[in-house]
Order: sequence, then C-alpha cells, then structure tokens
Amino acid sequence: MLFDRSQWIVSSSLFQVLKEASKTMKVIPPCQRSIQRCTCTKVDEEAAMIVSLTESLQSCKDELASCQSELESAKAEVDKWNTAFKQESFVPSRKSPEPQFVIDYIQTLKSSEKSLKEELEIAQMKLAIRDLKSQLKPESMKLQTDEDPEVDGEEQGSTPAGTSRMAYLEVINCKIIFSTFVLILLVYILILYCLDFFKDELRAANTVIAEMREIQAVRVDALEKAQATHAKEFEYLKNNLLTLQQSPRLVLTAAPENADAQK
Repeated sequence: MLFDRSQWIVSSSLFQVLKEASKTMKVIPPCQRSIQRCTCTKVDEEAAMIVSLTESLQSCKDELASCQSELESAKAEVDKWNTAFKQESFVPSRKSPEPQFVIDYIQTLKSSEKSLKEELEIAQMKLAIRDLKSQLKPESMKLQTDEDPEVDGEEQGSTPAGTSRMAYLEVINCKIIFSTFVLILLVYILILYCLDFFKDELRAANTVIAEMREIQAVRVDALEKAQATHAKEFEYLKNNLLTLQQSPRLVLTAAPENADAQK
C-alpha cells in the first residue's frame, strides 16, 4: 500500500507539472512555420552571398597585391634605366646613339598597353551584357535567381560580382595608366639623352669651326701681305717700263726680291 501511494503521489506531481507546462507552451500555427522556414532560407542566401562577396574581395585584394608588386618591380627597372642613362653606359661618348633595346622595350610597352585596353573593353562588354540580361529578365526569373545562390554563382563564372567587378576594372585602368606613364618616362629619358649627346657634338663642332676660323684668318693675313708685296713689285715694274719707254739708253736695274731689299 505504501508503494502504491508513493506511485500515486509521483504520478500526480508529474500530472501537475505537465499541466502547468501545457499552459505556458504555445502552439505554432502552420503559416508561422512556413514564414520561419522562408526566413531561414533568406538568411542562408544572404550568408552565401556574403561568403561569395568576401571571396571576390579577397581575390581582388590578391590581384591588387600582385599589381603593387609589379609596380615596385617596374619602378626599380625605371630607376635602373635612369642610372644607366646618367652613367652613359648605353653608348660610348662621341659616337652615334643606337639604343635599339630601348626602342624594343618601348614597343613591348605599347603592345602590352594595347592588350590591356582590349582586356578592359572585353570586361566592359561583359559587364554591359550582364546588366542588359538582368534588365531583360522577367520578375519571376529574377526572384528564382535571387532564391538560388548556386545559379547566381554559375552565371557569374570568373567575373567578379558587385563592387568587385568595378575593382577589377579599376585595376585594369591602373595597369594601363602605369604602362603609359612608363612609356612616356622612357621616351622622355631617351630624348634627354639624345639632347645631351647632340649638345656635346654641337660643342665639339663649334670648337672645330673656331679653330678653322683662326687658321683662315692667318691665311688671309698672309695672302694680304703677299698681295701688297706683289702690288709694290708691279708698281716698280710699271715705273721701270715708263722710264724705259721715255729713255731707251737707260740701263734698267734688277727688281728687288722683297720690300726690305727695295728699301
């Protein structure tokens, strides 16, 4: 009897606990359950979108780091070229400049700039086609694409999404601007080097011309002196001829060899 009474007490206490719990518990209607499921799916989609954006941002960061390393290497190469031009290690002095490798490098930069511009145009065309497709899609397809992140990821392919596409285009623009800057800098350095070379050549030519003028001045002085001597001799011979014509019996003396002998 004591055992049955204890069982009855335990069962009654459990019944009271279950009764109080049933009062506090709320029954969730089916519509609220479907809303909760939709909320969970939207949260999952947003989380997947955040993950994809984070991955694209990380890829853009990696590409930016590689571009920065390329920029540093290009700066070092430009500094090396500048020091080489300053030290005149390309062409020896007093020789015609033939920096063919400079011209080849400039042509390489031009071709790389052209390829980067083509890549930028292709990326812009892809972006415009994607925007046009998104505008021409019906609302039902847009909702289906928004609800299915895997389809969105497949449509994206290798092209970055959202702001990452703009960052990709900005990186290509930076590459084009940098290659143009390097090209202009190399052309400017080449022009400066040619100007220095031609200045040296002009200075040397002016020195040679001055020396030739001095030599010509000395020669002109010698010719003027010889002309004066010849004029005096001609005058002397003319006087002798007149004297000879006036008196045929007069014996003519020999003409002096120079002006000092005449004096």
